[in-house]
Amino acid sequence: MNLSFYIAKRYLISKKSHNIINIISGISVVGITIGTMALIVVLSVFNGFESLVESLFNTFNPDILITPKEGKTFHSNEFPENSIKNIPGVIYYTQVVEENALIKQNAKQHIIRIKGVSEDFRQMSRLDSMMVDGEFELKYEDKNYAVLGAGVAYFLGFNLTDFSDPLTIYVPRRTSGSGINFANAFNQKLIHASGVFSVQQDFDVKYVIVPIDFARDLLEYDDEVTAIELGLDKDSDVRKIQAEIQKLLGDDYSIKNQFQQQELLYKIMSF
Repeated sequence: MNLSFYIAKRYLISKKSHNIINIISGISVVGITIGTMALIVVLSVFNGFESLVESLFNTFNPDILITPKEGKTFHSNEFPENSIKNIPGVIYYTQVVEENALIKQNAKQHIIRIKGVSEDFRQMSRLDSMMVDGEFELKYEDKNYAVLGAGVAYFLGFNLTDFSDPLTIYVPRRTSGSGINFANAFNQKLIHASGVFSVQQDFDVKYVIVPIDFARDLLEYDDEVTAIELGLDKDSDVRKIQAEIQKLLGDDYSIKNQFQQQELLYKIMSF
């Protein structure tokens, strides 16, 4: 008989004259069993929570984000768009214009992050699967629409069925002095909303998605963008594509994968 098994059997199931040993052994076994079960449950919960958080952030964040290392914008006409699109594994290419803004409806207002996006954004982000009200529609015929984060909609008291009062978005003017007149200090444009999304609180309370031409007009941009977002084939090697893009663009641009875009969060989850 195996020595360890013999010892365990000897002290776990002993004669009645050694009843105290039975009790101590039984308590020890129960304690270890409960502790092990609790550890398995906690690790399983954290594993599921990590997967949930990753799926939520990855719904909004692109596979690869390209931004300038210096300055806020760069000219899309001078960017090697075709070379990027021709890299094997790149299937979505989205131009992005982001800027802080003020949104107002009736007497309520809220500071937001306006995000103007080109056509590939809808398929790339899969944000249409996170809609809680209305539809993800940025353009219908020649009319522009906005999609609001759930937090933004809450602060505005937004009602999708009320078409009488459009949203008003304000940003500071770039081409003229501000002075003391509010009307002269800010550009403003009206837009109706087509829906409300809910991904994660950090996104929900600040983001309003609009067509890129609407954002450029509001910000007085021509062909400028603040970022390029790429969607990759699910079987592609992200780091290999990232390195290839970095080699193509040089040191003037920052190229981040999804892990690097939320580096602190992923480090905490992996700890």
